[in-house]
Amino acid sequence: MNSIKFDETVTLKVINSNDAESTFSLQVNPKSFVFQGHFPDQPILPGVLMVAAVKRGLNEKYSGKWSMESSSAIKYLGVITPRKDQNLILTIKHAQINPEQIKIDTQIRDENTTKFKMKATYKTG
Repeated sequence: MNSIKFDETVTLKVINSNDAESTFSLQVNPKSFVFQGHFPDQPILPGVLMVAAVKRGLNEKYSGKWSMESSSAIKYLGVITPRKDQNLILTIKHAQINPEQIKIDTQIRDENTTKFKMKATYKTG
């Protein structure tokens, strides 16, 4: 069984980042083996990879290893299909609660549609 390799399926690049918000381009590789099983005839990006993209973005912005402590909302608002939705935008609004905690409000979208939203608290360690 293959393990999911994030970088072979999704690539993040910083577009803009400041103390309150970070924006990344999120590119989906339609040739990733992930889509052979999720789902072969109608491939879609697994939700776990959307959540993982947020974590990667936080690791890019704030040095360290972050993990989700709690979430008040995770909403999948639209399907991300690798053939159509290869270039997306990930926006993370972040506020550091203390050196070990960050509160975030995030979304993944294309030019016209928000596909994913999440509000959560992350911790380092």
